[in-house]
Amino acid sequence: MGKHSKNFGIATKGSICLKLAQQQYTAGDVVTGSITVNVSEIIRCDALVLKVSGKERMAWKEAVQQHRGDGHERTVFETHGQHKAFFEHTLVVRAVPQAFVPGNYTYTFEFRLPDELPATFAIDSFPDESIKNLMARIEYKLKATLEMNGFFASDFKSSCPVMMHAQSSASQLEPSKQTVAKDIRLLCCWKKGTCELSGATDKSVYKPSDTARIQCSLDNRSRVAVTQVRAVLWQDLEIQLGDDKTLRCSRQISRHAHGGVLAGASQQQTYTMPLARTPKMRPLQASTEGKSIKCSYRIVVECDFAWCRDLRVQLPISILG
Repeated sequence: MGKHSKNFGIATKGSICLKLAQQQYTAGDVVTGSITVNVSEIIRCDALVLKVSGKERMAWKEAVQQHRGDGHERTVFETHGQHKAFFEHTLVVRAVPQAFVPGNYTYTFEFRLPDELPATFAIDSFPDESIKNLMARIEYKLKATLEMNGFFASDFKSSCPVMMHAQSSASQLEPSKQTVAKDIRLLCCWKKGTCELSGATDKSVYKPSDTARIQCSLDNRSRVAVTQVRAVLWQDLEIQLGDDKTLRCSRQISRHAHGGVLAGASQQQTYTMPLARTPKMRPLQASTEGKSIKCSYRIVVECDFAWCRDLRVQLPISILG
């Protein structure tokens, strides 16, 4: 367990300022910066330290049934909170064998972030009737402070939040592909032939402002026409609340419809899918996977048949922050 913080009453003896070379980093990057300490009265301490933390924070109200005295029940919402630190690191920037005497001091530092850190994330709502006011965060913070007698000085500190981007693996740089073939049955009973759909994205990692290009090949060997081809961008969320409740939902971000394909015909077509939300919507969250929070994306290409089940391919993609 890490050290705790304590108020030592030294806030009036000086000030401390943390500066970073940049405010955004990718997991595995080298973080550089400086800490400036201005001392007006002698401060006795053990070390000047930099604390780095990555945390998941969640708060929500959950519906429960409360028994009333008349034998009836009513629904009330109980407030819950959950904090989990998944990354903590303390860097001793400067050991102080005796004390800081009055003066101005500036120290530089650098350290490398772990490769596997999840991306920064934040949401403030979730489509679940049993949950209200959900707040879920993956966030990072750097804090410069003094270590004194085994504690960190809570009244002498300087903090900086940072945005984290997840690393892209080699497999994520390859296009996302899938091919599906199935029998086409009218009203799920009478076979009308077969149809094969193949889809491939131009890559599998995008920025929120990018436009994905999807190469589709449709071989309709059935006697039923494809009335419409749709490309749909989905966001899949999974949030673990406590030890026994997992929220899952899929949100449709955007949808683009295209013309169909005649019975017995084939078609190869490239579709475009803008990944940015509309001006009234917030920017897309980055793909991420923490201990309790997961956000992922997929492009679904669907072939619509009249009176028959749709044919679709699922193309997972990642979106950088």
